[in-house]
Amino acid sequence: MEAKTIGSFIAALRRAAGMTQRDFAERLNVSDKTVSRWERDEGAPDLTLIPVIAEIFGVTCDELLRGERRSPEERKSPIDHSAPPSDTAPDESTAADSTAAPTYTAKAEKQRSHLIRTTLARHRNRSLIVCAIAGTGFIEAMVCNTGFNRAYLGFFLAAIFYLAAVTFEAIYVIGTLASVTEDMTEPDALAVFRYRVYADSRAVFALIAILLAACLPLLMVGDAHWGLTAEMWLFHGSIFAGIAALLCAVVLYFVENHMLAEDIIAYPPKTASIITHRRKWKRNLTLICAALLGVTALLNGVLTAFGSTHALADSIRFDDVDSFIAFAEEDVRDTYEAPSVSIHYDGEITAVPEEDPADSTVFFDRNGNPITEEEALTRTMEDSDGNVVFSYIQRNETISSIAFGTESEGFLPIHVKTKEHVRAAYRQVQMINAVFTVVYVIEVLAVLFAYFLLRSPKKSAHSA
Repeated sequence: MEAKTIGSFIAALRRAAGMTQRDFAERLNVSDKTVSRWERDEGAPDLTLIPVIAEIFGVTCDELLRGERRSPEERKSPIDHSAPPSDTAPDESTAADSTAAPTYTAKAEKQRSHLIRTTLARHRNRSLIVCAIAGTGFIEAMVCNTGFNRAYLGFFLAAIFYLAAVTFEAIYVIGTLASVTEDMTEPDALAVFRYRVYADSRAVFALIAILLAACLPLLMVGDAHWGLTAEMWLFHGSIFAGIAALLCAVVLYFVENHMLAEDIIAYPPKTASIITHRRKWKRNLTLICAALLGVTALLNGVLTAFGSTHALADSIRFDDVDSFIAFAEEDVRDTYEAPSVSIHYDGEITAVPEEDPADSTVFFDRNGNPITEEEALTRTMEDSDGNVVFSYIQRNETISSIAFGTESEGFLPIHVKTKEHVRAAYRQVQMINAVFTVVYVIEVLAVLFAYFLLRSPKKSAHSA
């Protein structure tokens, strides 16, 4: 290549290497417009970039500055090309090369370190933007659920934010890793660079997974126009988020082990012992935390009958059929009023004439034939042969469920659970769940506190 300027020489070298201006710019951590200006001789590379450019194209700094390659004879005798060969000339040439090479390598290494630091800083800034996107999705879910009673809408909109965050972070990771290649730095330094990118990205992906898991309880409401109460979301969301955090810790532990074994990443030499020490305690404390949370969750499930509120409800015991029939036939209304919920309706409300509910209610049998109210409310208890043992009319609206005894004992005793019993059991379950939520938080905080106490190795181990 015969070029007379640095810009045309760089353009010729770039084309010969099969690189575009964008590819070359990404390796130098500059814009492609900057490279274009260099090649049009409207500017020149900074002197700190000269060693890096020279290494990329396999030329010397002198050749790059002169804008042309030197002949092999000139390379062998860089000091005095006109001097006749002598016995001492090779030694002097060798000495000159040996003294010049370390200076050139040191400058290039300094520039590479600067480029790596700049690339990592840019990647971390982008990761913060990704975290902000994920956080916005979680806030949006809270607003939709709490403010508008639209749990489903909040979850799916948050899922869109989380998907966008994962996509952006993956793109940023690929771009960051591609900007530093094997021909730009030593293999060990490249592995350390990849570890730093991995360390930043794993925190981002773990955060997104935890936020997504915390939003999963929003799918439990059962209707698109309902919202989850703050207490229920806090309880179930904490459980789901804790499970996601443990799963992330386990998965990332094995992923990191695999990448270390394949020499894809490597710990920084100065902090390798500290990172290894911390990984050991992370593994041990994660197992301890999982065991604690598992035992606590099992105890929580036992005390709340694993979510079966009806099983915890008290009951009224009847040891004779007559007293049970008398209780069932009492005309008692359920006077419980559910907590009022504000519902916004934009349509027009039309007044409807009041009617007597008793007069407007029509009862039908299984075949669709109209029957009287007494026939509809009549219940019978039959033995194994199909004979009616006794019958009663269930007018008591407070009855929630009835459990009869065995046939050999005359279906006695009879246990009746009222709706008030079920509501009391529900309040009891809520109270137990609230207490255990605090216990879960305390256990996690205790494990985190233990980790921060043990995360730094002892002085003797650190010095070793």
